Amino acid sequence: MREPDGAAFADFLTSMLHNDSKGLFDLVEVRLSLEVQSATLAAKRASRAGIAAIENALQGMRDNADAAVADDPEADRRFHDFDVGFHEAIALASGNRIMGYLFEAMAIPLRQGIQISRRGHANRGHTLYDTLAAHQRILDCIRDGNGRAAGEAMRLHLKDTERDIRNALSSMADRPARQRAR
Repeated sequence: MREPDGAAFADFLTSMLHNDSKGLFDLVEVRLSLEVQSATLAAKRASRAGIAAIENALQGMRDNADAAVADDPEADRRFHDFDVGFHEAIALASGNRIMGYLFEAMAIPLRQGIQISRRGHANRGHTLYDTLAAHQRILDCIRDGNGRAAGEAMRLHLKDTERDIRNALSSMADRPARQRAR
């Protein structure tokens, strides 16, 4: 039997995000449900290899942060790829194959959401180093085997992501009005 690859689901999500900004918030709501549970389960079930995969993704983010902050577009892309990889590694470490599959299928739409979130993150005076700190908290809780704390750390991170998206979309909507006022 052939393993499903999630391409149809990924195409649906990508189309939805492209055509409707509300889709970004729908995606954050789905992420809250999946990723809080994913982090909770990863804290209870992650193998050494699973934790190593999460650590490697976070290290990849760290390795690219300075150059990304200095406006190197390739480092920025790599930072975000490792960011998506961090969340995917947690889903895989949860031991729930369906969560891993869903997260893999959401990878491309997540990259789009992360790019928008990043603009709002910067508008709110936050940096990639704040993002690294939030990811480190999640990893620490998973490593400690504290499911409740891991789930809460993920929830807080995703609520910040939601605020960042709102901020970015709000500032994008204000831009044409400011340009018309000139």
